[in-house]
Amino acid sequence: MGEALNASPRAVLSLHLSGRSRKRELAVKNKKGKKMITLTKFQSKDEFVLNSDLIETIEETPDTVITLTSSRKIIVEESAKDIVRKVMEFRRELGKFIK
Repeated sequence: MGEALNASPRAVLSLHLSGRSRKRELAVKNKKGKKMITLTKFQSKDEFVLNSDLIETIEETPDTVITLTSSRKIIVEESAKDIVRKVMEFRRELGKFIK
């Protein structure tokens, strides 16, 4: 796995968990306010984990450029539509386990 942006070893490890353990781990993350998604760096194809709360804008120029709240820019393989879908799915999944 490539560089994990703003991800603790625990956050990266949780991506490899499956079943109930993964669901519990996701629920713990949401309580702490962390919303992480996995993306692929442009050209290098390395995967990394991004806290979706840090996304300020997503532009397709034609490459997909994510601008973070810190003004840092990241170019990724996924389209803007795919990134939005990942964030929505992740938050929807977390909502199922937290009430």
